[in-house]
Amino acid sequence: MDELPGLVAEAVGDATVVSTVDLGGGDRVVVTTTETHVYRSDGLLSDESVDTFGHDVETVAVERGRRKHTVRLAGMTGERSFTVPARSGDAVIEAVLEGVLRTTGAVEEDETITAQFRFSELTVVVTDRRLLKHVGGAVWDVDEYEDYPYDELVALDFEEGSVNTQIIVQTAQRQERLKVSNDRAVRIREELQSAVFEHHGVSSLAGLRRELEPDEEDPDGDAAREGDAEDADAGVTSGGPGRRDEAAEVERGGDRRAGRRSSDDREEEQRPERDRGAGGVGRPSYGADVLGGDGDDEPRREESSDDGFVSANWSPPADQDVTGPRGRVDRGGGKRGSGTEGDDDGSTGSPTGSGVESVPGFGTDSGDDAESRSDDVEALAEEVRALGEQMDRQAELLERQGETLERLVDELRRGR
Repeated sequence: MDELPGLVAEAVGDATVVSTVDLGGGDRVVVTTTETHVYRSDGLLSDESVDTFGHDVETVAVERGRRKHTVRLAGMTGERSFTVPARSGDAVIEAVLEGVLRTTGAVEEDETITAQFRFSELTVVVTDRRLLKHVGGAVWDVDEYEDYPYDELVALDFEEGSVNTQIIVQTAQRQERLKVSNDRAVRIREELQSAVFEHHGVSSLAGLRRELEPDEEDPDGDAAREGDAEDADAGVTSGGPGRRDEAAEVERGGDRRAGRRSSDDREEEQRPERDRGAGGVGRPSYGADVLGGDGDDEPRREESSDDGFVSANWSPPADQDVTGPRGRVDRGGGKRGSGTEGDDDGSTGSPTGSGVESVPGFGTDSGDDAESRSDDVEALAEEVRALGEQMDRQAELLERQGETLERLVDELRRGR
């Protein structure tokens, strides 16, 4: 166990610590057999502190929220409460309830609490000596719980349904049925069976039934059951006349099938030769009219038809050039051939290098303009550097503010 903070160690004193639950951020709940100590570390909203809650109470209640759980302890002196994060709520409730059970005498000092279960308005506590049950809006009420000692147990059974499982606990005075959902019933069954089996020194429900309800001796009945078993064994080994008849019938059926196969083999040997063919398996021959029509080996040539399709051996006229580009329309509306015709004056229409005139001031800089632009670039770079440094300072401030907000939210979630 971690070393307790100074304020908590001073509040606990010589008492035995039963459980410690970490709430995060340095906060924790320390439970002894008689008291619960809620420790809050130094934070933004409060200073370091310890609140102590006695276990000599009448009721223990819990208000569950999405982020926080509020534990309320009510007794003769009034009601007090404290809040814990929802993620730590179940562990805190179990530790506080154990302390209350021991302080109020529901559980003895040397008794071990093995498991606790809460189902809506039902609370079940399993110890190594008894089963405790409480029904109501509160987690526990010292005046409204029932206990079932294992020494008084006469029956324990489980009836599984499609949705719920009923746990049947019966003593000499009463019978109790606890209905729980199937998904939660598995664990409570394991814990309860383990505690009851260990208490009675058995390892199964059948052994527990024999332990709780021993069978009366019945020598006549045992002898009759042994005689029935011997008769059954003798019938299996001898087989009886009925089985011999079945074996003979199976043998006669095998002989009939062998005779049919011999007859089929003889019939196959006597089959006429004409059915098989002179040279083995016959194969039809095909004439020339099937493969080649009239026997002409040359493929028939496709000829031109009037529907616009051209046969495969068509060739263009000798004076037609099919390799050149199609005629193009010139600017005057006439078509051009594959070459480019010149203008009327013989020029090609494309500019040459000598036809480009130089533009005054284009592509040339004066000394004053170059120096002015250099000064502007340096001024812009300096401004960008200044803005970058400012953004870095703002990012650092935002990071510190984010850490502070996270710490504040964390303290609020821990119930401060």
